[in-house]
Amino acid sequence: MAIGPTLQEARLKKQMTPSQVAEITRMKVQLVEDLERDDFHRIAATIYGKGFIKLFAECVGLDPKPLIADYVRS
Repeated sequence: MAIGPTLQEARLKKQMTPSQVAEITRMKVQLVEDLERDDFHRIAATIYGKGFIKLFAECVGLDPKPLIADYVRS
């Protein structure tokens, strides 16, 4: 499962902008956009990546567990 496209698709279904997700989750817009592109280079440690994915997934109504599992495997 591709994490970024899954998050982006869920966000679009909820008709939300990256800025809205960033505001709700208190993440930077750039980080929201990076996650949607599967670009994890700005994330310093796996624990932070797991947290960001969890926040984003819950914000757009997804179960974060499979996405986090894919992130850890990658």
